[in-house]
Amino acid sequence: MPRQAATQNLTPFTGEEGRKRASEAGKKSAAVRAQKKKDAQLAKVKTSYDLNVGLAEITATFQRGTLATSAAATAQYLMALIVSGSVELSGKDLAPLIGQLVDVARLEEGQSTSNAV
Repeated sequence: MPRQAATQNLTPFTGEEGRKRASEAGKKSAAVRAQKKKDAQLAKVKTSYDLNVGLAEITATFQRGTLATSAAATAQYLMALIVSGSVELSGKDLAPLIGQLVDVARLEEGQSTSNAV
């Protein structure tokens, strides 16, 4: 019975008047969705102060002396994820990232990143 009470107030979009109401409802719905999307995008925007605080926190947390070890470990971890099939990205997509991480590790250890013969 409650279902009938809820549906008896609904008016179907029939006839010329119904098409006009359907059009208005669709436009209103689109406007609401657009505003929600805009609000969500604005919520993600960080101020320069927020970014500076985050950068300072990262700088204080991570020491440069561990960069080589961290880069090498991250490269190995990514390679392990690729080999195990845990990552949806292909090796081709991750290859440039892994190469850069290995280069950072080599530079931090005082090794060359490329050699000419």
